Amino acid sequence: MKPGVVLSVRGLRKSFGALTVLDCVDAELYHRDVVLLQGENGSGKTTLINLLTGILTPDSGSITLSAGAKIESFQFPQPPWRSLNPFADFSPERVAAGHVGRTWQELRLFRNLNSVENLTVAAPNQLGESVVRALFSPAAVRAEQQALNIQSAELLKELGVAQVIRNPTGTLSLGEAKRVSFARSLRADTKILILDEPLSGLDANGVRDMLGLLEAMLRAQALTLIIVEHVLNMKEMLKIASKVWTLTAGHLREDSANTVASNLSSWHSGFAQHYRPAREISDSPEIAQPISNGARLVSYRSRGLTHGTLDPILKIRNLTVARSGQVVIGRPGSEPTNLDLVRGYLHILEAPNGWGKTTLLETVAGIHEQDTGNISFENKCLNTHSIWERRRMGLAFLPSRNTVFRSLNRREHQTIFGNAALSRSDRRSAWRLSGGQQKWLGLSCVVRAPNVKLLLVDEPLNELDHDHVVNAWSSFHRFVEMGGTILMAVPRSVE
Repeated sequence: MKPGVVLSVRGLRKSFGALTVLDCVDAELYHRDVVLLQGENGSGKTTLINLLTGILTPDSGSITLSAGAKIESFQFPQPPWRSLNPFADFSPERVAAGHVGRTWQELRLFRNLNSVENLTVAAPNQLGESVVRALFSPAAVRAEQQALNIQSAELLKELGVAQVIRNPTGTLSLGEAKRVSFARSLRADTKILILDEPLSGLDANGVRDMLGLLEAMLRAQALTLIIVEHVLNMKEMLKIASKVWTLTAGHLREDSANTVASNLSSWHSGFAQHYRPAREISDSPEIAQPISNGARLVSYRSRGLTHGTLDPILKIRNLTVARSGQVVIGRPGSEPTNLDLVRGYLHILEAPNGWGKTTLLETVAGIHEQDTGNISFENKCLNTHSIWERRRMGLAFLPSRNTVFRSLNRREHQTIFGNAALSRSDRRSAWRLSGGQQKWLGLSCVVRAPNVKLLLVDEPLNELDHDHVVNAWSSFHRFVEMGGTILMAVPRSVE
């Protein structure tokens, strides 16, 4: 390998049945590179990450790692006898031992463990991993565990989450949870770190803090990064990227970060579509209403509304909701959480991370019970209604993650959602689709489902490429024009 190269792939190919996702991909990653990996939905970004981390096995080609003390090379297809040797087989454990780590879009923290425990689990080569040592040297195992906990707590303090180190990670805000996930990767002695949409879902302060954190860690840890980021945050991530890998039609092209950044000016008109729903939906000026703790509700009236009535379809009064014993909505000392959603409007709830956007939507949908307060839909109290009863009344909810049934194909999804127009073109199971394609499948089905009067959508544009975002706004436009009402939750961004 060339001096300074820590990861090299040659002729990498991966197919799923008759569909070739990656075709003869070549790439080299140098020490301290910061690579932005981009491509349209379905271009193979997640597949490439899964190949580089051992979750999937390439059909052909080679992967060479030299981030550690020795160089390891894997040729594909591997001979059958290698699978019999756990120390020679290509696997996630083997790749992790080669100092390659990753974070996930959905973070995958142990929600019932606190932040320190999440990090300590990731520390490699612990005495307690040996059954013999655990049984016959318990004192040594406990002593090591205590020392590892102290080290994990120190790392969390360095990353700015000292105030929540003893809290279960299921109670953390998104920004805090992303920092813990990042810290856990570092705790595993990672030298090549793959970050899957680290800025996704963060508000303006969270984006700034995460970029500062990455820059600090690059200086202190001498990390090499591969970053997959949503089109909305690409401009921010290019500030720290040294080059860009672009996947198109199964092939990878390398560009300089400066070249891609210079092209952003021609993309701004497309980016503006993401958060300019007035162009698609309304001729009227937006109505901005402050709520509490830095949140606001921005409302756009449908062009189809010709009368001046302000008929509320949903009313929320004095709502209090706790999760895992911690009050999320209606905290003591804060303003009461009251909300009126006018029928036939697109309502956008903009709130900072940790405000409780997702909790609010899940409470309205019936997934969580409120502790106090009242929720009424079309003047009917929802407090005692189940999820299914609320759906039959005309209320639907699309979460930000896990929007599809992974074992079902597109046609089967459309049948379940009651869509009239059935597609015959794509019979792939949803698990074979990219994250963005799965998100679009769920969104396109729910906006066409029958008897939906109020649609709750949690960050619906995350993971979508530009074309799908434009299509999403068109779908929301049609839904509102036909008399529907939308409540969309997004992070609060301050220009």
